[in-house]
Amino acid sequence: MSEENTSQNSYESNPNATVDEISSIDDIRQGMLLIGTVTNTTKFGAFVNVGIKETGLVHISEIANQFVVDPSDFVQIGQEVKVLVTDVDPSRGRISLSIKRVEE
Repeated sequence: MSEENTSQNSYESNPNATVDEISSIDDIRQGMLLIGTVTNTTKFGAFVNVGIKETGLVHISEIANQFVVDPSDFVQIGQEVKVLVTDVDPSRGRISLSIKRVEE
């Protein structure tokens, strides 16, 4: 098991960190629930600021449980959203997020 997987697995026992505990992309783990702000919408999804330098992407397929033609029909710039971290790639500075997988 790689060092990255070991640290991720040990963190899964408490995936819901507070904003104070997140200072960089290295603090983000798959499975975390975060509150963020939509900063931009594009034809392929929405970018969400989760409180660090890198913004996360909610792909168009992860916005809603129905077919989405235009992300701006579902989220607006400046809107606060609850997101689930589905993947993190610190080496590329990418955070993949989902709105539809968040359990209400």
